[in-house]
Amino acid sequence: MANSEISINDKIVDVFRAINTDWRLYDQVSSENSHGLLKKKALRPDILIIEPGVPPICVETEYEPGASIEADAAGRLGEIAVKSGGMIQAAFAIKIPTRFKALSSPKLLAELRKAQDFEYCVLSGSSPTNYVRWPASGYVRES
Repeated sequence: MANSEISINDKIVDVFRAINTDWRLYDQVSSENSHGLLKKKALRPDILIIEPGVPPICVETEYEPGASIEADAAGRLGEIAVKSGGMIQAAFAIKIPTRFKALSSPKLLAELRKAQDFEYCVLSGSSPTNYVRWPASGYVRES
């Protein structure tokens, strides 16, 4: 059975929580399975990171080739997170390698932790049309 992006996102949230001790609290890192993340319900982010005193960070994921991933991430900029009232000013657009689709569920978390073939870019700004992209073109390839 193929892994959906939603199931992958749940596991990515688990990886994030293991990396940052502050994020181990369930309300600081949420996947799209959590309802009520943004005021505009139709713009539910894949993953939302909320820390006290810091603007929320959105993470959008999509299996390679990720044709709409950057537009999805840009579309979250300027949106308001319900839990914090903060405006999203940074969004990561992450391409998930297709090999994760067919990976067995018990192996998924361990493989995500050691993966080195994710590609991503970061968008920073106050609206879907007014942002800076890093890198300026292409994607960074790392874990």
